Amino acid sequence: MRYDFSQHASHAGGIHEADENTSYHPGGHASTPHREASVSESERTLGRCPSCGAPGRKVGAETLDAMLEPDDRARVSETIMRFCRTTTCAVGYFAESDALVIDASRLRAEVFQKSTSPERLVCYCFDHRVSELLDDVARDGDSMLPAEIAEKCRQGLDRCAQTNPQGSCCLGNVRAVLTDARASAGPTPDEEPARCASHCCGATTSRPSRSEASRLTAAAHDL
Repeated sequence: MRYDFSQHASHAGGIHEADENTSYHPGGHASTPHREASVSESERTLGRCPSCGAPGRKVGAETLDAMLEPDDRARVSETIMRFCRTTTCAVGYFAESDALVIDASRLRAEVFQKSTSPERLVCYCFDHRVSELLDDVARDGDSMLPAEIAEKCRQGLDRCAQTNPQGSCCLGNVRAVLTDARASAGPTPDEEPARCASHCCGATTSRPSRSEASRLTAAAHDL
């Protein structure tokens, strides 16, 4: 993996107690208080982010060791932390049962869910970026990356707990990006309607898929 963790220096003010009447946005800056957007103490005890209210997955000590600077790690050494995946929320990790949060900007790796850049990593173990999936779909209509990553995982080559801020496998994120890319790309050439050869009437007919075209060709040879 070629990702440079050193470029993400610790930023002041990124670890704090989240006030229940204040919402936070990317960059760790507090906005105007919004009482209606607050999260109750009972919701916090259920493992919900005190900033956005979304439930979060528990993050293991191995991931916290890899992602946090020493000072931040020491502050949460005895605390169960969870990961916030909400794109519009500045929080990276939050304590399970109180309002302690660590902003995503303080993590040693850029958080996939907190960015929209096509150059962000989607697979941290094997250094694959969103742009690779987009390029594959633009060129071929699909991508083999999910299968390639899954095969490497089966070989035991993954290190998700040490490299991925969410502390778990990236394949769900990879497949989600691929699904969105396919939807954005529209129909493949095999699925696009074919117009009549003369273009005189604008009528469309269903163009056969490659498999159907092969079947029709084989049938013609048999005549």
